Amino acid sequence: MSWQIEKDPLEIMRKLLDDNWVSYEDAPKPYDIIVQNDPNDPKLRVDLNLGDIVIIKMDGAEMIRQRSNFQYFDRAFPISIEFRTKVSRKRLRNMGRMIRAICSEHMHSFEGYQLIRLKEYMEMVEETLNIWKGVQRLQVEAAAICAEKSI
Repeated sequence: MSWQIEKDPLEIMRKLLDDNWVSYEDAPKPYDIIVQNDPNDPKLRVDLNLGDIVIIKMDGAEMIRQRSNFQYFDRAFPISIEFRTKVSRKRLRNMGRMIRAICSEHMHSFEGYQLIRLKEYMEMVEETLNIWKGVQRLQVEAAAICAEKSI
């Protein structure tokens, strides 16, 4: 029996965004794409003076649902992508549009999963600091994964 080491969905998402971001004037490639391993850790520091930032983190627990025959299960991994800019709201919206475009284009080619499902988009403005922040929530899903491996 051979086992494969499972890759981290957050790192897969970071690589997907990093490899497929198409820079143009209103949405250049972010200065940094960060995977935040502990979403409860408030110590994340970013310098928006250097450029736009994208932060990828887990958005809750991975859900595993066993099917009735117990040989297969479904899994869903929630991901939250935060993106921040000091430039303008237009830049923020274009960054969100680019993330949605990349997720839509690679909807069925996310490694280890069968589908990227876009769930929610939010915008927040911190006017006193002149910072625009967007959050794109999504979920990667795989259905009917074999739980038992025959020898």
